[in-house]
Amino acid sequence: MTFKGSVDFNEPVDLYIQLMNEIKASFHEQFPNGYCYVGMNKGLCENTIGLSIGLVGDIKDVTSQIRHNDPMYHTFLIFTVNGALSAELCHGSLKVKTTNRLYAMESVKTKFIKTKGDQTKILNMYKKWFAKLKAIVTEQGDNIYCAEQYKDYI
Repeated sequence: MTFKGSVDFNEPVDLYIQLMNEIKASFHEQFPNGYCYVGMNKGLCENTIGLSIGLVGDIKDVTSQIRHNDPMYHTFLIFTVNGALSAELCHGSLKVKTTNRLYAMESVKTKFIKTKGDQTKILNMYKKWFAKLKAIVTEQGDNIYCAEQYKDYI
């Protein structure tokens, strides 16, 4: 099924569930063992789709079993603006080792451009961005913070 036209959260929820499933599937194409949560929340004024991703799929493998300790943890919001979807990065970067003895780690920016459009545009944007993120992770490789701990995920 393809998505066309503007978004109205009063429409059947099935359309948005399909979008969420397709975003999750496109993430797992790039990171088969990664963590991906996609869910719809009812907000005060509008419904939102929340997206959280990480390099490490099994929480038992994350330091102290805290999801935010994942070296690639990102969160996004997808919501409606003037009848169109808008996707924004809330938090995220790739944590890498540092040479500065005063820091535990440094961050590599994972540039994300706020995107507005219909479901197809949002899905295509995430597919491209996940591929770019995979390239950054591959490039950093052993330089990722605690890479030896997460070698099965890189």
